[in-house]
Amino acid sequence: MFCLILMTTAALGADGVTVGYCNGQVTRTGTVGVDGDTWVSAAIRLTPEMLAPYAGSSVSAIRVGLAARTNIDEVRVWLRSSLAGDDLAQGSITTESEPAIARGWNEVELAVPYNIISGETLYVGLSYKQRGASNALSVITGAAPEGAFYFKAGDEADWTDRSSDGMLSLEAVVTGVNVAQWDVELLSAEGRFNSQGEIVVTTLVHNIGTQAVEGLTLAATVVGTGERHSMQFTGRTIESGASQSVDLTFKPEGEGVGRQLPVDIELESLAGFTGQADENLENNTVRVLFNYPRRVLVEEFTGEECTNCPRAAMFLHQALYQDGYAAATVMMAHHSGYNPDFLTFRPADIDYEWFFNSDRVYAPALMFDRVAQENSWGVMSPCVDPESAAFIGTAIAYTQQRPARAFIDLSAQLSGNQLNVSVSGGRTTSFGLTPPRLTICLVEDHIEQREQVSMSQWPEFEHMGALRAINATWGELIDWQGDLFATTTTFTLSDEWNRDNLRLVAFVHDYDADDPTRCEVENATDISLTDATGISDPRISHPLTTVVYDLQGRRLNAAGQKGLRIVRTTSPDGTVTTQKYLH
Repeated sequence: MFCLILMTTAALGADGVTVGYCNGQVTRTGTVGVDGDTWVSAAIRLTPEMLAPYAGSSVSAIRVGLAARTNIDEVRVWLRSSLAGDDLAQGSITTESEPAIARGWNEVELAVPYNIISGETLYVGLSYKQRGASNALSVITGAAPEGAFYFKAGDEADWTDRSSDGMLSLEAVVTGVNVAQWDVELLSAEGRFNSQGEIVVTTLVHNIGTQAVEGLTLAATVVGTGERHSMQFTGRTIESGASQSVDLTFKPEGEGVGRQLPVDIELESLAGFTGQADENLENNTVRVLFNYPRRVLVEEFTGEECTNCPRAAMFLHQALYQDGYAAATVMMAHHSGYNPDFLTFRPADIDYEWFFNSDRVYAPALMFDRVAQENSWGVMSPCVDPESAAFIGTAIAYTQQRPARAFIDLSAQLSGNQLNVSVSGGRTTSFGLTPPRLTICLVEDHIEQREQVSMSQWPEFEHMGALRAINATWGELIDWQGDLFATTTTFTLSDEWNRDNLRLVAFVHDYDADDPTRCEVENATDISLTDATGISDPRISHPLTTVVYDLQGRRLNAAGQKGLRIVRTTSPDGTVTTQKYLH
């Protein structure tokens, strides 16, 4: 199954290809600019490696993508061997020229084409004189290498590398004998899992040949196995210089695909559609970067002397269980932020007040994957006020849509009072602002309150997710073996804890000891202690026994009222599995 989305681009003539970083993309919303009456310049750097295939050919024009043309009367383009050097070639367009300056792509011919020399570096640039404020530059969001975007904010300003902002819509048009007619490049591939257990891989395909491509065949290969899925695409044209996103969907044949087993996407052929073969095989394969299903870590700051905490707990309960966000979250609580109580776990609960990033700490408060935002006190902090159930649901939904580049598998075995915990997982690529850490916690639900104030706000109030044990307050550094990890820890259970209400929680996260806004969680998971092998995929047929509970742990009739339910199934071989579903 294929689905193509055509990105904004412009086709070139039959004798030229584009070289740059933006892959033919241009935006109509400018984010980079300056105020005042001044010259503004921007550039990209083409490395010797990028130019090597075109040695002996010529740069005949430069494509400039503009997000706006307000207050601009002239755009000059140029080639240089250094940012501050002399022009090797130049060209220009104005509001009066033919063609004139336009919003979107502008192809500006050089007065004299420049012959590319093997081993050289070229800076491809543009300069425009603005009469007033203008965000004319088109910058495409995404990861960009150093040198992908340089900026000079005015006549007297210095050049700065702004590659961290994205990719500048600026490309060199190359013509000549060493330009391929048929050359399709696979730029990137991102994989995700859908609700049917299939893998959907979105592959960005870029045509850097001079001829339009009328069709192609892509193949997904599971590395280290014989599994391969080939699919043809026909029916649309990929013009020279254009990019398209192709969705390839397949059902994995075995376990561990996209986790322990990587997936490569390969351009299998153009033959059969255009009658021509791809001329450059070196850019025809790309490794899939997976985004795994994210479970949002929701952390609650609470306390028995907190007058608003029962109401906030009710909001959280409504968001998780009535609005259906429970399956998307992992919840735990810290009895701090206000006065400590009998459930305050020291030192972690107290130490976590650091996340408020201020002397002003309070309860109730919530953190969602420890993602920082400006709170009601005007402070950048992961801690926010739980304003309503709708606010909490919106925050969970927003946080859940963020790509998760790590997965976690969690299991445990109980021997007497010793709980032996095994955690393993992996990553699709390096991530995070700091070396990733793993935190493993034991929490307890359904704890009866002792002296909770404001019980009238929610008479059914119970303490949920109270921290009972932890491997380390700030987690432990992950020892990666390639892109996988595995570790163990042991917790000693107290006889005072209700084992039926205990959960294990594990999450992978950043930790910057100097900045609480740089400690985001990459992914989280949890399992009930009653399920020693964890929560499995909910696909059990012909079970021996099935018991249905609500989210308060109360046993229900399987055909009971609608809502989020937990189904605990014991199969004929004694295997116990737990699944959550919305009835």
